[in-house]
Amino acid sequence: MSDLRPPFVQAMSRGALLLDGSTGTEFMRLRLSEADMRGDRFREHPCALASDFDILCLSRPELVTSVHESYLSAGADIIETNTCCAIRFSQSRFGTVSLTGEINREAARLAAEAAARYSTAERPRYVAGAIGPVAPNADPTALTEAYTEQATGLIEGGADLLLIETAFDLNCTLCAAIACRWAMERLGRELPVVFSFTSTDPTGRIHSGHSIGEILTAVAPFSPAALGFNCGSGPATLLPAIGRLIQESPYPIVYYPSAGLPRSGELPSPEEFAGILSPLLPSLSIVGGCCGTTPSHIAALAQLISRNTSKVTSP
Repeated sequence: MSDLRPPFVQAMSRGALLLDGSTGTEFMRLRLSEADMRGDRFREHPCALASDFDILCLSRPELVTSVHESYLSAGADIIETNTCCAIRFSQSRFGTVSLTGEINREAARLAAEAAARYSTAERPRYVAGAIGPVAPNADPTALTEAYTEQATGLIEGGADLLLIETAFDLNCTLCAAIACRWAMERLGRELPVVFSFTSTDPTGRIHSGHSIGEILTAVAPFSPAALGFNCGSGPATLLPAIGRLIQESPYPIVYYPSAGLPRSGELPSPEEFAGILSPLLPSLSIVGGCCGTTPSHIAALAQLISRNTSKVTSP
């Protein structure tokens, strides 16, 4: 991507940046078979790959690029790499541990190339290197090493920022943060790090039992570029937690919720999804969608942001 783009943190300070929606949802909509997932490269691979969407970065890169472009076309300012589970702990069940570094590098490269094609001087696009959660019973040393491998690949591939997302265990999150720091030191590069937690508690307390205040204290040494929540069971479920975070956090706020629970049969339309988030926009620096959201949801948010910006800039 062009070095003439304003730094990500500077761009974020100018108003809400729009994050993409779910890549997994888009892949599921394609109803990919085992053969589709394997492509030519993994035709003889001994383990099933049907649920390893991250491997598509190597087996079917054109599908990954297509999803990125669908969100960029919808108006996303930031696209996430297809790497939510691209860590050796998750890849072990697919027999692809040795490919973890390559998956992350290729994922970032694919996203960076797509973002570059859509970037203009007036509308730069950015790549968030997605770092997902791991079961909290993992050995901290091994976990930090695995996250370092992932972060290193994402940086080498061209990510503009690192996004530690869907975090539900504070100790695991700190391992990821340490790993990001190690990777940056190893490569001699400094990237912004964004933290996004998930919770089922309206107060924002996460699964490991930590409150918003405890989270803010724990991550302070890592100087988050932004901090907030994602996922959940719908766009309204974490609104109380986001309200508390807005009051307590010294950092820019990020919120990208799920569309809802598919089995409920009451998923909000893209317009309803955007409408629920509308009152929060003045307080958010990054907004987007998580599980179940599609390019249509992001397009609805893009229209909403555009209207709000027009009101602010009009005489």
